[in-house]
Amino acid sequence: MSNTSKPVTERVVGFVAACIAAISGDDAQAKSLKIQKRAAASYRSQIALKEATTLEREEDVEAAEAALAMARINGGELITKNNDYLKIVLSANTELKVAKQEFADHVEIIDFLKGQLALTVGKGK
Repeated sequence: MSNTSKPVTERVVGFVAACIAAISGDDAQAKSLKIQKRAAASYRSQIALKEATTLEREEDVEAAEAALAMARINGGELITKNNDYLKIVLSANTELKVAKQEFADHVEIIDFLKGQLALTVGKGK
């Protein structure tokens, strides 16, 4: 159907809509859809990046646990200075706490991003 065969009111409404869109930019619905697509893409890409480093964070925790276990036994060497031994054990324990906290923070960020994605695109998408 050509533009001239449409009823006058339909042509006027279409013209007015086109004018409004040209003057004010995208209409609210089109702008909202663009925002939603960009937000969803941002969340999806960041989730993928974060999930790719999850294994590294888990390995950091495992390495810190192994270091603490080794510190407890003083690397298999005799303990000659109690204070030095305790400093090493406490330091290894601190490193383990840091690694565990970094892992927990990492997982929390991923969960947050997934929640925001679900709010953006709707649950189950």
